[in-house]
Amino acid sequence: MAYPPLESIPDNSTTPEGFEIDLMAAVAGKLGLTMEWLDPVKFDTILPLIKQGGKADVGVSAFTITDERKEEIDFSDSYLDSTRVS
Repeated sequence: MAYPPLESIPDNSTTPEGFEIDLMAAVAGKLGLTMEWLDPVKFDTILPLIKQGGKADVGVSAFTITDERKEEIDFSDSYLDSTRVS
């Protein structure tokens, strides 16, 4: 939750905001689901939480979709091209 403008928790707040927060709210609303945010965790623990099941169903945090990660969990279609040019 420290990657604005995609996701962050502003100072003096406990409410996440950003593009991915709005995106997940729209998806949940479309599916008639209630969204519950977990407390922020280290980035490298998000995918294992999803894989083990029970605590997290979905993760958003500007993940790069790699073949290795696709072997572990399912991804949506890509919605951001963050190609870096040197």
